[in-house]
Amino acid sequence: VARALAQWFPYRERATAQSFIWLSSRFGGAFAPSIIGGLMLLGGTWQRAFYILGLAGVLWSFLFFVWFRDTPEEKRSVSSAERDWIRSDNVPPVNIAKRKMPWLSFISPNVLALCVVSFCVNFCFYFFITFLPRYLNDQFQVNYYQSQWMSGLPLLVGAAACVVGG
Repeated sequence: VARALAQWFPYRERATAQSFIWLSSRFGGAFAPSIIGGLMLLGGTWQRAFYILGLAGVLWSFLFFVWFRDTPEEKRSVSSAERDWIRSDNVPPVNIAKRKMPWLSFISPNVLALCVVSFCVNFCFYFFITFLPRYLNDQFQVNYYQSQWMSGLPLLVGAAACVVGG
């Protein structure tokens, strides 16, 4: 994702683009309980809902593979004006050629700080999408069907925060 953002967005727009990626992941987590619940009502089991969503994922992957290109220069529908706008901030395009990996950079304070932040964000995210429905059921006797929107609400708020925080 970072490479695609670097190739397809001007430097000054990348944070906003990243915020929309995070917004989308929060929306997915927020609406997933209701989507799964609806598919379970239609199909009868969570396994059938799983297969339907898996098939949708395979279809999306195929369509994305056909549509997406690594750089704007490789996509015919991108005009030269659009390419110029993407490259307008005078930051050279990312060279996607194979480079030797600087392994020692993984132990830098910046990378370690990013790992801590990522762990904290992901811990909260996965709590809400995996443990909150069970917690509401066990502690407050709110069954899974009743908790669909409650368990998605923190992720909806998080989606808004992603865009506002940019």
